[in-house]
Amino acid sequence: MMVQLSKYHGLGNDFIITKASALKGINPSDFAKHYCDRHVGLGADGLILVKENPLTMLYYNSDGSVAKMCGNGIRCFAKFCIDQQVIQDEAFDVQTLAGTYHVSIQEMSPFLVRVNMGRPNYQALYIPMKIEKETWINQLISFNHKHYQMTSLLMGATHSVIEVDDMDTLDCVGFGKMIQSLPIFPDSTNVNFFHFLDASTVRVQTFERGAGLTLACGTGATAVYAVLKDVYGFKGKLTIVLQKGSLSLESNEVDEILMTGPAKWILNGEVAWEK
Repeated sequence: MMVQLSKYHGLGNDFIITKASALKGINPSDFAKHYCDRHVGLGADGLILVKENPLTMLYYNSDGSVAKMCGNGIRCFAKFCIDQQVIQDEAFDVQTLAGTYHVSIQEMSPFLVRVNMGRPNYQALYIPMKIEKETWINQLISFNHKHYQMTSLLMGATHSVIEVDDMDTLDCVGFGKMIQSLPIFPDSTNVNFFHFLDASTVRVQTFERGAGLTLACGTGATAVYAVLKDVYGFKGKLTIVLQKGSLSLESNEVDEILMTGPAKWILNGEVAWEK
């Protein structure tokens, strides 16, 4: 069976994208695990399926697990839909397992898209977290004999945000795995490390649930902005620097978070699928 697909990336966070109808009779988790593999497949951080009527994004991590939402992924989803003429409007809604997201195209060349990421939820019940407290905000956590403050929240996906002094010397993989293995996270968590570059610019590195260390994470960047705004008292527009570029984050008049960033097409192709 031959499957038509495309590959896109958002600041290095790369995805295989195809219409859900192209995988008829194929288990999407199995397809994701095989073709997201960087040795025997095409290589990607995740698989995105496009459904129409209503327009819906379904997301699978590279290990085959389901994620409710992906911030870089939804920008790539938007470009795929424009490129494939699934949608002709410059602004449209996208259904996800985390709810409905409003997308608006800011520029066509280079492609730049804004996504209304909604509001964060700090309630442990919804993150979810198994703790006696109602929230987990600026709680001390230790790694390699150093203490850090961590805030956890639901921002389209479960995220934990930690400020660090030096990203270059930090064992992000080891620290990320340690956080993800904590029993307080029944469904694991994405882990976001950040430090300030200046008063309105931060650098972020994310260790993703189901994908490992990635070049960029849109919901993670949004989670960092949410924590800076709600916990640190940051106001205004924030630039988040990632390894392959940057995202712009700000709030609108009703306190929803707007993420603006690029998406780029890599290739269109056809692959064979055998059971």
